[in-house]
Amino acid sequence: MQRIHNVTPTRKRARMAKQPNRLQTLNTQFVTLLDNNLTDTLVKAARLNLVELTTLALKRGAKVNDTQDSGETALCAAAHSGSLEVAKLLLEHNAEVDKTNMRGETALHAAAHSGSLEVAKLLLTKGADKDKKDKWGITPFLNAVKKRHTSTNQKTTESHLS
Repeated sequence: MQRIHNVTPTRKRARMAKQPNRLQTLNTQFVTLLDNNLTDTLVKAARLNLVELTTLALKRGAKVNDTQDSGETALCAAAHSGSLEVAKLLLEHNAEVDKTNMRGETALHAAAHSGSLEVAKLLLTKGADKDKKDKWGITPFLNAVKKRHTSTNQKTTESHLS
């Protein structure tokens, strides 16, 4: 038998009031990051699709094309997570569309890998090299095929044929 907990709304609110606000905790963590490492903040904000934090990091002096120690750029992070608005913002701030990470992957590779069709379309309209190969000779198209992202495959195939 399943046990049903009897929690009144008042008790639930009281319990929730004692817990720290998750958003407040995240904001505190990101402010600390902003003070310590602008590049990490920019990449993390891009990965999490946090447009306001991305804007704030850029205003504070984060360089749009800098990389984390892992070699990841903010544009690659945005592309991998499908963060279209952040990708647009980064491109407006002159992010290099074909900048590679340590594996030789571009933002288009990241978008194809994750199936982020809208970001892939944006990158292609901004001149992303659809034939750029990573360290293993894999193009964004092959990356999409490998991950079986059919919608991304279709768009990349269309761009290959045009």
